[in-house]
Amino acid sequence: MKTFLEYLYRSGKVEAVALARAQVEQLAKLRTALEIVQAENLIAPADLIEALLVQEEKSISFKEACSQAGLWNEAVASAVAATQAKERIPLLDLLLAQGALSREELTTLHLSFTGALAEPTLSAPAAPAPTVATASSSCPLTGDSLIDESLQTAWGLLQIEADAGACVHA
Repeated sequence: MKTFLEYLYRSGKVEAVALARAQVEQLAKLRTALEIVQAENLIAPADLIEALLVQEEKSISFKEACSQAGLWNEAVASAVAATQAKERIPLLDLLLAQGALSREELTTLHLSFTGALAEPTLSAPAAPAPTVATASSSCPLTGDSLIDESLQTAWGLLQIEADAGACVHA
């Protein structure tokens, strides 16, 4: 298994319906490429109208209409992808919010996933939990234990993983 979310699903810890509901909610809350292009003025308003007319006439996606009109380029695609990655609500946040998992369950499951079930020794001083956060959300897994330090770091990796594997919602 490659990701923590895949582990949660394949091990039956998160039901398919809960994960699907979280994914639908994530996409519903994500601004579309059209909304971002318009709000960020990535394409001139007159050109944007022309692309929308082509989209309606040919029944194609907004991105395809912009491509056909020569308006969709690497700069626009990168700006849209970066904005969506920044604004995307992580699936773990949504699963916690909908009650599919509790914080305690998530802590235990993460330890199982990483194989970090070893007890911390009394002689090892507890290091402060690193601060790992994104502009869109902070880690809901903070606390004072060594376990939480591991989760805080993993949360940052999940944020990076989610951003890297994200698709552009058009």
